[in-house]
Amino acid sequence: MNTLGKIIFLGILIAGVPQILLAADAQDAKAAAKSSKNQNVIDAFKKELKEKTKLTGSLDLYDSKINKVRNLKMIQIKDDVQKDGAGYIVPGEYRDMKSAEIVTVEASLEEKNGELVSRDFNITGITTEVKNNVVKPNIDAKKEYSDKEIQDVMQDYFKQQTQFSDHLQLFDEAKNKMRNLDLIKLSEQVRRLGILYISTADFKDSDAGDTLAIDVTVQNKDGILDVQSLRIRSVKKATEGEASTDKK
Repeated sequence: MNTLGKIIFLGILIAGVPQILLAADAQDAKAAAKSSKNQNVIDAFKKELKEKTKLTGSLDLYDSKINKVRNLKMIQIKDDVQKDGAGYIVPGEYRDMKSAEIVTVEASLEEKNGELVSRDFNITGITTEVKNNVVKPNIDAKKEYSDKEIQDVMQDYFKQQTQFSDHLQLFDEAKNKMRNLDLIKLSEQVRRLGILYISTADFKDSDAGDTLAIDVTVQNKDGILDVQSLRIRSVKKATEGEASTDKK
């Protein structure tokens, strides 16, 4: 290439640089706008999730494949937010607090009155990661369970609920707050009401220092034992000598 040719080539090359830079800037701006929009969607989702987990401390979803409600704790929200018509899909991974499985859930959000609100939560995948400490109940429908066997199910439940968190969480409706509880002792007495077995356990609120008496109810359904509910009976304030709340 002669000198004139080189000059022309360099001129063309230099002239094209601003266009390349402008295209790169446009792509960066587009990516930044998408990232900002995704973050707004994720922030709206977190707000909705907090509201839905307020009462129980977990996202409770019915899984038709196992005919049970799964109690889920969020592990992470995935970055790939997807547009879905006028709404959005927010995928995430959750821990099943009973089985320890990893559950993939897609949350659908839609816009109402200028705000993004949850429309639906769908389970899209299950990954079995941990198999230890999972209760494998006896399926003998005619079996008569001893008090120890019933309370073993309760103790296993406590272990499962605290396997991936420091405390057992229970929503206190009277105080409208979530309590973080540590087991003190489980009463040896088991009250039998048909297919329901109830024992009272003492827990300490790790934040407030209160001592709570909680009824733990186990149901016997065709020989399968499963913890059905935890109900606060009374609360003894950390600074008081007597129970301040009676919820019988």
